Amino acid sequence: LAEEGVAPKLGDVPNIPIKGIPHVGVCISDLKRSMKFYEMLGFSKENERSLDKDDPVIMRHGSGVAINLLSQEDSDLNYLPIALEVNSLTKTRAFLQHNDINIADFYEDDTHQVVCVKDPDNNVIELNHYQ
Repeated sequence: LAEEGVAPKLGDVPNIPIKGIPHVGVCISDLKRSMKFYEMLGFSKENERSLDKDDPVIMRHGSGVAINLLSQEDSDLNYLPIALEVNSLTKTRAFLQHNDINIADFYEDDTHQVVCVKDPDNNVIELNHYQ
């Protein structure tokens, strides 16, 4: 929080303000078959990435919802993330700290920042803030 220059009062952070679900990871066994299925549902391929553990194929619907297709063979089954969009990483970090929830990972790029936490069953929850 200090790196962002703001430390909200804990009373101001009763929960994480979630705006939506920008994407969900889905484990697949056959890329062509899965792409055809999701295209029938109105999704289209967003990237030209190959399908491997660290590089999912992203299918996006006209509504904005995305599905990240992950290889069943190469994927860590505990890394099928649920991505939640949050209003503020400052408030999100304050909530996590107040509730003793460890941050498992943090990364950022030109469009967003992501804080990852794990639930009690080791499932990854991505908390995304888009800039």
